[in-house]
Amino acid sequence: MRKFEVLFVGVVLSLALTACGSFTSTTSGSSNVPKPEVVAEADTSSETEAPALAEQMKVDDYTCVIDDSFRYYVMFITNDSDKVVNVEANIVAKDEANTNVGAYEEGVGAIAPGQTSCIWTTFDEYDTIEKFDYALTVEETGDNSIYNDVAIEYNTTDTKVVATATNSGTDTANFVWFDVVYLKDGKMVGFSEISLMDSDNQLAAGQSITGESECYSETGFDSVVVALNGRK
Repeated sequence: MRKFEVLFVGVVLSLALTACGSFTSTTSGSSNVPKPEVVAEADTSSETEAPALAEQMKVDDYTCVIDDSFRYYVMFITNDSDKVVNVEANIVAKDEANTNVGAYEEGVGAIAPGQTSCIWTTFDEYDTIEKFDYALTVEETGDNSIYNDVAIEYNTTDTKVVATATNSGTDTANFVWFDVVYLKDGKMVGFSEISLMDSDNQLAAGQSITGESECYSETGFDSVVVALNGRK
């Protein structure tokens, strides 16, 4: 069994900010859809000067086609800054002629320093998409991260991942998801989210919840990459 421990690095507030202030920055990038179907790590170009928050987000993105019916696009965002942040992503799918064929906008909140969280979507234009462009807007937020409190333990079988979340903190964690990208020979072959919360979308202090997800690829998988979403 492997242990996926979430550790917290203290948030350092800039002296240039007021008590009610916030800091927002943006970045953009793109990634091609290679053959075979796996997206290389996206090159990120910043629209703001370093050390902007957006420049300190590491993006790893993955894609694959499922059953000749839709294409997954999964963005793992690792916070390399010393701030807890919210991230909004605008993702645009383009065809060979660089024409926009799909778009998606979504956010993820309370990403602590060192934490990897996930944004994902699907596109119906699976057979025409050749690349993805994205733009990130990153804003410092309050200390509502679960990263210091929630530990994940998970193990893999031949077909699935089984994960347990334990809240060792004193506050309730909300919307706790464990995101899994399945890889075969380094290529994405599947994706799933494991819900690790009760019917009220909560993981109470002192509570443990176990869930599982299955990889339905006929090729199977030989490794996984994972991310944690949630907030107080």
